[in-house]
Amino acid sequence: DRGSVAFITVTALVASQLATLGVSDATTVLAARSPELRAVLLTNVTAMAAAVAVIAGLCIAALLSLIPGLRPAGIHSIELVILVLGTIAASWNNAGYAFLQGSGRFAPYARIQASIPWLYAAALVIVNFTVGLTIARAVAIWSALMALGGIRLLWASGSVSGWGRPDIRLLRESIRFGLRAWVGSSSRLLNARTDQIITGIIATTATLGIYAVA
Repeated sequence: DRGSVAFITVTALVASQLATLGVSDATTVLAARSPELRAVLLTNVTAMAAAVAVIAGLCIAALLSLIPGLRPAGIHSIELVILVLGTIAASWNNAGYAFLQGSGRFAPYARIQASIPWLYAAALVIVNFTVGLTIARAVAIWSALMALGGIRLLWASGSVSGWGRPDIRLLRESIRFGLRAWVGSSSRLLNARTDQIITGIIATTATLGIYAVA
């Protein structure tokens, strides 16, 4: 069942990145260039990330629900709900990382990103030896810890500049700027991730599981 878990997690990561239309990339650049705008940029990127992640997650879940052949065996309604939640959680991570990178605060990001995988591994071990590990439980734990990481990243971001009032004009500027960087950043992500999504569609779950671990 490792393949089904990989399909859910990778799809959430790809969807969360593609849906932002480069606003995260723009936030990194603008936060570095204009420190006085950081509070507003943080609010804008957080709101944008959450909104588009909900839309992207729901659209993908609906597509996979309507066309069962697109998803690996073992993925049902509960896993699709978790996929939506995981997409939102991943978008929070993207927003927090983009802001901290633009603000030059790499230490908080490094600490958070280093701790989450170990917490995930520990949680899987505990669940496996208590109630038993299933696809739904594995991806639910992943989604919850991604949300925890995202919240911690945004909390660290808020401690840098505080939170400002949303600014539609600045958001439009971020989108215009970000769209030009979006093609490159999306291509890099797709090159690294979509092979697993394609494998999940054209091959068996076991094959994807072996491929993902390798």
